[in-house]
Amino acid sequence: MCVGRRRCCLLILLFAGACFARQDLSQATPQPQAKPPRRTVTGTVTNAVSGEPIRRALVQLNGAAGSVLTGADGRFEFHDIPEGPANLSASKPGFFEPRSMPSHWAQPESAFIVGSGANDFALKLFPEAKITGRVTSEDGVPIEGAQIQVLSEQLIGGRKQWQLRSNANTDDDGSYRMSELIPGRYLISAMPHLMPAPAWDAPKQVTPVIFYPAARQLNSAQTIDLEPGQEFRADFRVPAERAFRVTGRFQGFPATGSVSLRLLNSTGQDVISEGTGINQNRGTFLLQAVPPGIWTVLMNGDGAGPPYEGRQEITVSDADISNVAIVLHPGNSIPVIISRDTQTPTEDPGFNATLMSISGYDFREYGMTRHSDNGPLFFENIGDGKYKLRVQSFGSECIESARYGNVDLLREFLVVDSDQAVQTVTLKLGRECGSFNPRVSPEQPTIPAFFVLIVPDSPAAEPQIMPIAEQSAGQPPSFDYQSFKFPPGSYQVYGFTTLDGLEYANPEVLREYPGQTIELAAGQKAEFTVKLSRPKSN
Repeated sequence: MCVGRRRCCLLILLFAGACFARQDLSQATPQPQAKPPRRTVTGTVTNAVSGEPIRRALVQLNGAAGSVLTGADGRFEFHDIPEGPANLSASKPGFFEPRSMPSHWAQPESAFIVGSGANDFALKLFPEAKITGRVTSEDGVPIEGAQIQVLSEQLIGGRKQWQLRSNANTDDDGSYRMSELIPGRYLISAMPHLMPAPAWDAPKQVTPVIFYPAARQLNSAQTIDLEPGQEFRADFRVPAERAFRVTGRFQGFPATGSVSLRLLNSTGQDVISEGTGINQNRGTFLLQAVPPGIWTVLMNGDGAGPPYEGRQEITVSDADISNVAIVLHPGNSIPVIISRDTQTPTEDPGFNATLMSISGYDFREYGMTRHSDNGPLFFENIGDGKYKLRVQSFGSECIESARYGNVDLLREFLVVDSDQAVQTVTLKLGRECGSFNPRVSPEQPTIPAFFVLIVPDSPAAEPQIMPIAEQSAGQPPSFDYQSFKFPPGSYQVYGFTTLDGLEYANPEVLREYPGQTIELAAGQKAEFTVKLSRPKSN
């Protein structure tokens, strides 16, 4: 019995040891990870306005990894797709994705998650808007080859400006058509057009600039608010007026490169696209059909070096104009000097400085550059015009002052004129700074926001935007606002849920919203509660 029991015990021990050995081996050997289940993804692409299905829309899943076309019912289907987040999008000529629409049309993007459910997703596209029309003379005769320009209202640098969006020429019936227009606000204008002379020896005739429906100036034009899928008809009946020749000479541009010629109206819009000529070898130019009015002749030169520019204002009334003289100058290079406290470290300051043009049709923006590593700073290739300085501090210092000669750039515009000597922009930095610590009003829910600060009583003062991350009402923001430094002074503070569509750099617009005045002292961290506003729809 004892021997038998001893043998049984030995067998049990051997069996248990083998089990433990197998267990240790299984734990040491890496097991293959289970692959996520594969699913079928389906859905429908529809017109966001009419709700109708869109056939032959291109649907992409996870980028170029997979793409299919929808059927006549707008349906699509993907097979063998792993579970998890999916990047799903649709596109088709003549339609816009929701993310490219203006803020009041855009819809929140859906998060597409492939899981164990139906995996049937809905995608929407917005139809393009169109503008069509016909251009005739006062006698109703169709005008062929007339150019129609469509200007769209754009928010640039916090200001609304009119920018060229599209153009088209009329056919032999005087008709035109423009498509692929995103919903928004537009102006439509018929450009000057050289008309056939009534007799071989008669003076040339030209149509003037006409803004729809019959305005001579942009500020008198009718704005058009296009909605998705809308087709707006804009017909023009344009008069014919005596055309005048304008000739002149230009100089100052190197022999290499090319020169272009433009005629601008009082708002900076190009108005002549025909009847122009340049003889670069002789340095002469010709505008053979200019309507009466006040114009700016603008010449630009491009070559291997810096861009050149020259302009001259002319008044056309009742006679041809000759001997207009234009001198082209290279873009101005404005030196920048940084003045600092002696106790401040000498490394580059934590701030941005930008010059922004404020011309309606000629928006330009210039940052600081260096000609060489660790060399002096410059604003390069600055053309003639009016600019405002935008500065924003991120380090331990703030901009105490910014001057261009006797011009206070924090409160006045910078006027650049090639006929005057270039001066230096001096930026003075110091540590006598303050900061802002805003909180959202407690009665408002969790929401992302922007804060706009603007120095009052100064049209040249550029507002600074402090983005705030999503936070709970009444709680400190997760963004470190103390990294934004401001010199002591008086500030007007506004809070907004979004800046989309808001002309936040226009003091007249900001007066429509509740704000508060903050007197910021040196070294102060101004804490305040702000109530958020939503930009008003136009």
